Amino acid sequence: MKQALGELTKLKIDYKKKYGNFASAPLRIASSILRNIQENSAIVLGAAGHMGASICDSLNRADVLTLRTDVNKELLEKAAKRTIINQQKAAKYRKLAYQQLEKIKERELIGQSYVLEGKLPSLEAQADKHAFAEEFVDKNIFDDVHALTNFKKAFLFVEAGPENTEFKQSVFGFYAYALHDEAILATNTSSLKISDIANAKRVPNLERVVGLHFFDPADRHPLVEVIAGPETSVDVVLAMRELAISMGKKPIICWKDSPGAIANRVLVGVLNEALRIAEEGVNPDLIDKVFLETFYSEQIKVKLKSAQKQFEAAPKLAFFNDETALYKKISNCDEKIKKASTDDEKGKILSKKKELTEEVIGKLNQKILYGTILENHTPLGTFFKVPASVGKLKLKAKSQLEKLKKSLLNLKSDFSIEPYDFFSSNNSNASSTTSEEEISNRLKGAYITIAQEIYNEGLGTIQDIEIACKQGFYWNTGPFELILELGKEKTTELTKLANKNLNGNQKTGISKLGFVIDLKDSDISGVQTYKQDGIGNIVLGKLHIQYLQMMQNSLSIEMLTGIRDAIKAFEKDSDIKSIFISSQGGGSFSAGANLDYVNKINWDPEKTTDYVQFGKSIIMNDIAKCSKPTVAILDGLALGGGAELISACDYRIASFNAGVSFPEVNLVHIFPAWGGTETFPKIAGKKLALALMAPPIKKGLVILGAEDAHEVGFFDKLVLQSDIPHIKAALIENKVEGINIYSKPAKKENYDKDDYSVEIVKKYHLKKLKQPKFRLFSRNAANLTRKLINNPSYVPSDKELKNVLKSGKLNAKVFIGIKLWFAKSKFASFLS
Repeated sequence: MKQALGELTKLKIDYKKKYGNFASAPLRIASSILRNIQENSAIVLGAAGHMGASICDSLNRADVLTLRTDVNKELLEKAAKRTIINQQKAAKYRKLAYQQLEKIKERELIGQSYVLEGKLPSLEAQADKHAFAEEFVDKNIFDDVHALTNFKKAFLFVEAGPENTEFKQSVFGFYAYALHDEAILATNTSSLKISDIANAKRVPNLERVVGLHFFDPADRHPLVEVIAGPETSVDVVLAMRELAISMGKKPIICWKDSPGAIANRVLVGVLNEALRIAEEGVNPDLIDKVFLETFYSEQIKVKLKSAQKQFEAAPKLAFFNDETALYKKISNCDEKIKKASTDDEKGKILSKKKELTEEVIGKLNQKILYGTILENHTPLGTFFKVPASVGKLKLKAKSQLEKLKKSLLNLKSDFSIEPYDFFSSNNSNASSTTSEEEISNRLKGAYITIAQEIYNEGLGTIQDIEIACKQGFYWNTGPFELILELGKEKTTELTKLANKNLNGNQKTGISKLGFVIDLKDSDISGVQTYKQDGIGNIVLGKLHIQYLQMMQNSLSIEMLTGIRDAIKAFEKDSDIKSIFISSQGGGSFSAGANLDYVNKINWDPEKTTDYVQFGKSIIMNDIAKCSKPTVAILDGLALGGGAELISACDYRIASFNAGVSFPEVNLVHIFPAWGGTETFPKIAGKKLALALMAPPIKKGLVILGAEDAHEVGFFDKLVLQSDIPHIKAALIENKVEGINIYSKPAKKENYDKDDYSVEIVKKYHLKKLKQPKFRLFSRNAANLTRKLINNPSYVPSDKELKNVLKSGKLNAKVFIGIKLWFAKSKFASFLS
């Protein structure tokens, strides 16, 4: 059912305000736009390709019916079948809630497909562009009335075609008139400006044109960039951000139209520098080695096969080489065919040869595409001037493509294509003596100066730029973290390296020689705030390496300080009536306390105690005693300190993807020290608190799932991920039964709760709450936790705290230490 959007504010983006733009954009309008998309349909152009099909999958997960289009019907149908399989796998591995999957099936959201044959007509000469486009659609595209209906009611169009300006201009010029006036037109461009794709000559309603950049693979990769064009409405940017959240993604916003937006601008600039180093005669394999050691400085130590695959797939110079390994596999097929004894056997081998040849064609197309992406960044400035080797790469890849296409037409002939040797022909100075340190410094210089200029130009916040790099490419350190780590003097030297041979009077696309942004630890706290509809929003968004794994929203001193300062500022602000605390999305709400910090201080008793007391003070005083209602909004796991944080809030709204766990005793051999032993039992009962915090089982992570948390009264409201934006809007309008975010509620008093269901009693062993007889290393932590739960006023003695810290340190240094040693040892690659 179409909802009226005449109330669209049409406010343009002021890139200087960043998230401050949302203060003028009521969430109900963005929610209404999203609801229209969900209740009608979305068209995805390029849906037969890997990226387009994955975007369709993501939209389905947001409760959106997709109408898929491309040039090949058979490939569209294959892509749809792959989507079904991928969604089932996602549900199996708890990446997609079964309830959401059932809705996809019930509403048949995978939808229909249609084929576009030939070029779309140009509408420039047409007097009535809408009428001409509508007639063209009726006559040339659809023979299915149902599909035609879905086309005409589409509220979102997503273009996921090639990175070609003319192609995208043609597509937008047609669909802007073929669809109704209120449809959002989005491009998945990774390198072009929105204004180059759609301008007033081709597209009416430019306030509804936006960039929606997904990362590969779009169905699994958490990051989405929402890119504002020069005329894009604040409401549309907000609606696309909420759409990304409803997909379970982690959205960042690029507030200013620019080639490559945030993430790809960083990646392209760094790769450009790597290519320039290679053209100077440095061995590309050495550059790649240094590249990985620089950007995966912690995780490169991991020898597990899964980690090594990640490094192999990481963007680096080896990507530009020809597909020699696949050529060998194709040639091996020829040898097998000669030895095959039956036609059936030969047919299977030929089918495999065809599959491998098509795979190579796809990879070569990717190399050409990436060459084009590099070229599309040239307008940014002289630092982004494309190295000469890129043009050579495209020529070589195109030449190979022609040969492969001919080979595909005659699979019975022997495969005789020789791989091109990309870098040897570009290395005129094979005796280069550039050191690994010099290579690393140049790459770091590029990284830092590009990120600084992105910030200086107003494209994104520091938090979003950090996330773009650490989530987009899984790099271990963000650019601003690196600046703080290196210090001003060293960073200044790196800016000189990046600016070497550049004319400072020209536009370079990077920050100027000697410029170093003035940063404090609080600038990279991972806490982003904004005001909207009288709500103070606190958004947690920080990734960091802990125990060689990328963790989300670990509660460091800086993040805790950021939360405290935000709470206090919103308390003082008379315009703020309530406070929402949420994650930026795409993973856990919070991984809990920052154990990386505790390990770095070597579990020093005094410093560790100070950290514990600091965290407890913020959670138990600033949050639990906040004078304004606090609402935690979860779409992922809240672990340890994160679970204690949400326990201190007045309300907890969760998606089916959410959950709660207190792993301190079983996994870390410490105790919940931030007040969770007091707040959680009051909400969900002492028995359940004992079962979760000091489990009667000795091993593993005990998770209170979303449905169980709702059943026992811990989660106040449970919704589908796709409905998270709508529940927020309903809360603001005071339309959620039993929850009034404008009035401070009485604290729950369920400490003696005993009316758990049979299923809860059985699942969490509520009848067997005695500690295991042979709990050894975690005994101190378990005993103290039980005392704190059984007696909320109990004050641990210094001896008890000292013993628990000893247990935690022993666990970190010995048990976890052994696991980390193994992960970094040569044995890991053999046994993983």
